[in-house]
Amino acid sequence: MSLAGTALDLPRHYLDQAKAYQQAFERFQKEKTGGRSSGGIRVAVRLASDDGEEPEEIAIDPRELPAFEYAEPAVAEVLRTSAFDLGLLAFYNLLFFAGAFTAFLRYDVR
Repeated sequence: MSLAGTALDLPRHYLDQAKAYQQAFERFQKEKTGGRSSGGIRVAVRLASDDGEEPEEIAIDPRELPAFEYAEPAVAEVLRTSAFDLGLLAFYNLLFFAGAFTAFLRYDVR
């Protein structure tokens, strides 16, 4: 399943990347507005001033938002996780071939 890209640990891999994106988005938001909003994505953020003036509005260009890009697991990681399974399959193939071969040699044709 690892080699085919349908392994059971792929949701964990995706969630790890989603958490990393969430942290990158939070850094972007703090850099742009100086704070963290409580809600979702806002196209314009209003910052209240201390001296009673009209709140300052900072426009956020949606093209500036960091994009989430899912990266497939590395080939080395996939091979490492599937090496035991491939070794087990090879072992059982050799074991059953040896059993069939010895049974064939003992067979009496008469």
